[in-house]
Amino acid sequence: METASKENTSYSVYTAEYILSRACFMPDTDVTVVVTGISDAETLKELLPRLVDTFGADAEVLIAHGVYPSDKAAEGTLALSSLAGALTDGTYPANAGAFGKDTYLSFAPKPLTEKKRYNFQDFVSVLGILRGPGGCEWDRAQTHASIRTNLIEEAYELAEAIDLNDGGMMCEECGDVLLQSAFHTAMAADEGLFGFSDMLTAICVKLISRHTHIFGDNRANNADEALSFWEKAKQKEKKHKNYSDKLNSVAKTLPKLLYAYKIQKAAKKSGFDFADVNGCYDKLYEEIDELKEARGKEIKKEAGDMLFAAVNVLRMLKIEPEEAMERAAEKFINRFKAMEAELTASGGKLDDFTVDEMEAAWKRTKRIYP
Repeated sequence: METASKENTSYSVYTAEYILSRACFMPDTDVTVVVTGISDAETLKELLPRLVDTFGADAEVLIAHGVYPSDKAAEGTLALSSLAGALTDGTYPANAGAFGKDTYLSFAPKPLTEKKRYNFQDFVSVLGILRGPGGCEWDRAQTHASIRTNLIEEAYELAEAIDLNDGGMMCEECGDVLLQSAFHTAMAADEGLFGFSDMLTAICVKLISRHTHIFGDNRANNADEALSFWEKAKQKEKKHKNYSDKLNSVAKTLPKLLYAYKIQKAAKKSGFDFADVNGCYDKLYEEIDELKEARGKEIKKEAGDMLFAAVNVLRMLKIEPEEAMERAAEKFINRFKAMEAELTASGGKLDDFTVDEMEAAWKRTKRIYP
């Protein structure tokens, strides 16, 4: 990749080979982007999906020959979608000689508000405008604390999109989660704490240093071994001296079922665990009995112990407690709705019925929602 400037025109040059070798191609579209190394139609066909993903199907592309920006000859501009169609039906190129080692594509820059596709730098620019002088008053007024809960809400909305397997919703919610992270980074930059380069450097360093089986000498034969190498690298990075340090490192702001689950998983690594799930069941029954006997302030403490023991059972069964609770709650809602619909079908309200009548209807709904 080469960045240059000539006659007050800035441009970046990328080879087709470079673009095809990257999982993600995000050039600076604020300058002219030139793509070289397109010696035949097959290379262009292979390249097109990446270009469409970067610039959009409607983006205008100039096909020319020579050394940019001194063109020997130009085929003119056309939309990427039209080029793709012409390549598919064979109407372009008219002959194989239309391509050569000096064939290149050129994409002209566009103002921010006229772009059809955006990259990370555009995203940062938009956020900078919103938080800059003359920007949005709401965005300018926010603090780390004022939007703290927004991140939690957006994370849960993304989780819901994943559960629904809704690609469109996932795309939107991934953007919302990214926005929260970027918003905090932008505020941190204003405060002189760290900037986008610092944040991106930190996550890249972490990914490289913890994937020792990819960027180091270790070799993983399966996902479990890869995770083990990650954990060892993390322990070294965090300078955990003992297992208590690991337990203390679990974020206390996590949902409490998940918090308990992670603490138990961390403790297990020390060997402090039940021999099998039967031991967990016995502990749960013990805690239930103690809760029954509890009085006054002890009730709350014993209730927590019972929940913690229940999470232990799920952990031993390799069941995520948050997921199990979510499904149980959804099942309860569905059964309750069906029970209410059955009893009130002829009019009236649910509280007009006795507990026994509701219980009988509830049992019937269990056949619908087992």
